[in-house]
Amino acid sequence: MKLRMYAAATTALLSGCYFDSADLTINHDNDGRVSIVRAMGSANTESPGETQTAGCIALPNSWAGTVSISVSGTAQGAEFTTTPAADSSLSLSMNNDRPVIGYDWQCFSDSRTYAENDTGEAVFSLTPGQPAMTVLTSIGVVNRAEGSYQDQIASHLLLSDADAAPHWQKVGSQQKLGDYTQTLPGGDAYYIYLPAYESGAEQDAVLRIDQQGVHSATLPFGNAIAYLNGKLLTMETTNVEGRMVSRLSISEDLIDWTNLPDTEPLSGIIYDRFNQRYIAQAGASEETLAMYTSDDLQSWTELANAISYNTIFYALPSGNLIGTDSYGEQGLFLLSSDSSSWESVTPPSLATGEVFRARQIVQTDDGTVHVAGVSGVDSGSEEGWAWTAAHYGFSSDGVNWTWRSAGEWSNPQDIAGLAVNGQQVVVWGYQNVQASPDAGQNWISSDAAALAAGVWDALPEDAALYLNDVSVHNDQFIFQAYLSVGAESIALALATSDFTSYLFLGMQQGLQLLTGADVLFARVDGGNNGHSDVYTYKVPDTGGDNGDGDNGDGDNGDGDNGGGDNSSSSSGGGLGGLSLLILSILGLRRRFI
Repeated sequence: MKLRMYAAATTALLSGCYFDSADLTINHDNDGRVSIVRAMGSANTESPGETQTAGCIALPNSWAGTVSISVSGTAQGAEFTTTPAADSSLSLSMNNDRPVIGYDWQCFSDSRTYAENDTGEAVFSLTPGQPAMTVLTSIGVVNRAEGSYQDQIASHLLLSDADAAPHWQKVGSQQKLGDYTQTLPGGDAYYIYLPAYESGAEQDAVLRIDQQGVHSATLPFGNAIAYLNGKLLTMETTNVEGRMVSRLSISEDLIDWTNLPDTEPLSGIIYDRFNQRYIAQAGASEETLAMYTSDDLQSWTELANAISYNTIFYALPSGNLIGTDSYGEQGLFLLSSDSSSWESVTPPSLATGEVFRARQIVQTDDGTVHVAGVSGVDSGSEEGWAWTAAHYGFSSDGVNWTWRSAGEWSNPQDIAGLAVNGQQVVVWGYQNVQASPDAGQNWISSDAAALAAGVWDALPEDAALYLNDVSVHNDQFIFQAYLSVGAESIALALATSDFTSYLFLGMQQGLQLLTGADVLFARVDGGNNGHSDVYTYKVPDTGGDNGDGDNGDGDNGDGDNGGGDNSSSSSGGGLGGLSLLILSILGLRRRFI
């Protein structure tokens, strides 16, 4: 490979630094060139003296082009521009410590004395010479764990035009949000509740992310939102003349809001699309907590007693409800349409004294509920319950169940989630994966590290990979994981329909895919720049369905109780067919299971 590259991180610090988000997709200019910008800044310094910084870029071994760099920034407050020198020692270390299949890292370094609040950027410029090419970059400090040049890896897809390959298209930026802000999918959009105390505004607001961008709307009031039957509901529990009530207001366009009659304090609400009714859980105390139903959100009729304040519930086509206590005992319960009391649901294989706990429930578009859970007995010791078996079950009416094993688990309590696509089932933990091609009749065991095998020949010695979400979008499983490496965590997203070939969706600190809506979105949180870049996933139009439209009712507002995870395990739109173009670039062809 003929290569001439010059790159550097333009700022560094001795004890704290931040890195702004980098673009997931970069388009060629009119001359066929691209510019990749990586920016960082210093937060503070421990002591004076020179600090060595480095910038690295990984390109496919088959590529024979050249790369140039423009570097600008400040050091001790003074502006500078430089062309740093190639550093063979750092290049060797990067290829040894962070090897990428089919790629070669080239690193460049520079030494300067930096002060607090110095900032800068490095701009890599190259001519890809092909419609789509993925490259990786990393910048940072040398010989320090925090902010290390080896651990700020970001992927970039370089595109000649929008039809060259499936890609992330930036639609805007939003205010950087806290970890506990409520988010929920709805139709072809994603809604994020933005409390005033977090935004600094006078009123609470909601952000709507769609394919046209990020839109902010002021809420009339509220401390929670729910997406119900194509409308957004905002609710607030408050004291009115000495009585605690929930105030409600609803809107279709986030402009005109209609206030609804006050209700007993709500702790959950859904829309039952199968039976065209709203179902809510409300009550001022544990003793008065009950289930209610309404056709119009105006008047409510008591339906049955409630399980607890933390109930997540799902409406079935039969008119029955399935529920679980999401924070307490986590049992599984059925409320029949002709009953006013919940009854326990357990696998028939339980022995005397064993109990069953639901670990995850998902509902597919046909209304079927799928459950992953564990069973065990009281150990009689301080360790509490001893969980000995993992179960997978599904039912279309909540009465008649099919129960099967959920695969082999050394500790069933490690089960963190469940995803279902037709007959394909994935039960996962943070480092373990059980996959079934036939609705749980047979299982194949794997682990999170196997996902990384398509990127690295082997995980770096100082790294570990942890799953943090598995979902289904447009008939493909989306795996979101984070690579704990050095002192950093790098987010990694992959998609597959067959567990043999993988679509690489991106890698960067702060990357989060927003799943559950009809369209797939992503946000990348920046370091100290106070915003998050927002993307929508675009598939080239080849004359068929490009995945941008509604491919069926994948919205799971039907199961949203305003706080729990009721995301549908089968939602439409977005990814289209599995693209091997990006896979061939990154070499992601290794078998996962």
